[in-house]
Order: sequence, then C-alpha cells, then structure tokens
Amino acid sequence: MIKESFYRFFKRKRFFFTIFIIILINLVDILPRRKAIIFNDKLIVQSSFLENIMINGSLGNAIIMFVFLSFILASLPMADSFVEDRESGIYKTYMLKITDKEYTVKKFLINFVYAGLSVSLVLLINIAVWLLLRPSLPITYYNTTFNNDLFLIKLIVKSPLLFYLASIFIDFIIGGIIGSFAMFLNDIFKSKYLGIGGVFILDIILDLLMSILRSRFEIFNNFLSLSSFLNGVIIKHSFSSFIYPLLLFLISCLYFLIFKKNKEII
Repeated sequence: MIKESFYRFFKRKRFFFTIFIIILINLVDILPRRKAIIFNDKLIVQSSFLENIMINGSLGNAIIMFVFLSFILASLPMADSFVEDRESGIYKTYMLKITDKEYTVKKFLINFVYAGLSVSLVLLINIAVWLLLRPSLPITYYNTTFNNDLFLIKLIVKSPLLFYLASIFIDFIIGGIIGSFAMFLNDIFKSKYLGIGGVFILDIILDLLMSILRSRFEIFNNFLSLSSFLNGVIIKHSFSSFIYPLLLFLISCLYFLIFKKNKEII
C-alpha cells in the first residue's frame, strides 16, 4: 500500500497543485527581498542563517501566505483517499490482501506523513535557497534582525542547524495534524474537498473565540491555534499551548483507529 500510495500521489492533479503552491510561497518570499539587497546597498546583509521565511519572512507577506496555504497543502495529498477508495472500489481490492484494521492504520499514517512533508518542504526549500544566496556570516548583534518572540529563537545563536531542524519538525507535525483532521472531516461528511478548507475555517473561529476569551480570562492567554505554530510565534511555553493541536489529533486517532475499526466502506 505504501508503494502504491507513492505512485498514486505523483499521478494525481493535486500533486502538481501542491508543487505550484510550494514554489509560489518561496517566490513571494525570495524575489522581492533578494532584489532589494542587490539594488540598495544601505540594507544590512543578513547571515545566510537568518534570511528565510521563518526569520525575516515573518515580518512580511510570505509568512501570511505560508500559514494560510499550509492548511491547503496538508489537505491535498491523501486526505480524500478514504472517500476516493470507496467511490472507485479500490477498497475492496485492498481487502483481498490485508485486513480492514491494517488498511485504516496504514492510510492514516501515510496521510499524516504526506501532509507533514508538504508543509515542512516549504521551509526546507526556503532555507536551502537562502543559504545559497547569502554569505555564511556569523550571527552577531550588528547583523541580526529577527522577531524575539519566535519559538526557540535563542537556540539559533547557539546552533542554527538545531533551530531549523526543530522548526521543520514542528511544521511537519502540525501539517500531519491538519491532514489527519482534514481526512476525518472528509470521511465523516463523505466529501473529497471539505477537509481542504474545513480545518482552516475551524482555526479562524478558534482564533476569534480566543481573542474574546483572552480579554476576560487570563487562563486562555497560552491557548494557541494551529496558525500560531505555523508562523512560529509562541511567546509562552506551557501545556495549554498544545491543547488544541493535541485535541484535533486525538479526535482523528480515535475515529480512524478505534471507532472506524472493522467498519466496512460500502
């Protein structure tokens, strides 16, 4: 199933749309700022470890695109595969080779990995390109410009590699959670497309609700949406910051690995 899912994804139209979005986000981040440096020598040339969408990009439009489009990226690869298998009859073919439980678990894990890779690949490519475009300057007080509220930002001075590995890993996990809940929405409502926008709409509603509650109750100050993790701005670190992502992942896991177990897709 893993090999089949790999070939299946690369043959789908959604694959080309995914690649288009990844390239678009990077172009919006790289082209304007690269041109500004070339034609304006008054700007400070940042270290190659600082010129990327997570650091300087967090001050512009590119990170907004990344946060918004990450919900689409994570939902595109395989979030509709349960519905598609049911409609096409592929499910019955799988049942001749594996059990229903094995099928469900593998589908869930494959979707999580593909969704996580689709989101984290944006950051990985962006960092790699900026490393090629900028000089490898040491990170010092006179050549650094970044948001002090970024998650684990103090780590970048000690080890840029560890900082970016942590950032890419976080994006991978959040992307996987988005993809898992998108698959949940698609399967519940028997739709191929509801999950693409459903998780994003839910996240917006949560942000609005939290904005209201934070002004009245201090306990909600650390309660974060998925968007907060994607843009890297996590001011305080507490267990409550991870409640929402964990809740979405738990709902998806319980549905696919327990409630949907041994349930035939007709």
